Amino acid sequence: MAANGKAQEGKRRSRATLVKSDVVKEVNLFLQELPEKQKDDYSLKEAVDKLKEPLQDALSKGYTYDDLVKILAGRGIKISALTLKNYLPSGKKQTAK
Repeated sequence: MAANGKAQEGKRRSRATLVKSDVVKEVNLFLQELPEKQKDDYSLKEAVDKLKEPLQDALSKGYTYDDLVKILAGRGIKISALTLKNYLPSGKKQTAK
């Protein structure tokens, strides 16, 4: 009887779960229509990238990287001037080819 019990147990384990094709189609459509999920947190580099245009505008208005570091720090984004320069090149170093 133990052999018979093991045989039945083996059959239960090898049994695949079946999913109806219309359910797969419905879930597929649902997943395709999901809106982009907003991130709660950004890496420092991602944050600078999101702020790229206004930061570059501030640079073109005469603000320095040090000025921007102080502005960002006052709003909760701690970054060094060197890191900000690396993440947000001014474009001044580009040379014509």
